[in-house]
Amino acid sequence: MRDQVNDVIRKILSESIDIPEDEIRMDADLAAEYGMDSTELTALEKEIESLFSISASRSRRSASWVTGSDIVDFVLAETAHWAPPDEV
Repeated sequence: MRDQVNDVIRKILSESIDIPEDEIRMDADLAAEYGMDSTELTALEKEIESLFSISASRSRRSASWVTGSDIVDFVLAETAHWAPPDEV
């Protein structure tokens, strides 16, 4: 399931920051490497909440979303039985 969630988050990040999916490094600092700001992270939170049916607000997270991998870890911790939609 980790690979599926990773792929979905990579796609969302790619669309959010307008960089091809294959160029997204999931271990990169999103702000430093891709210039993501708090506004973009807020939009990302909303998309993740909608897609995964979880609360992704900053107060809900115990750690910051610095990297794409941080986001994947959060989603995995919050979703035990998630299945990817037919189309993201």
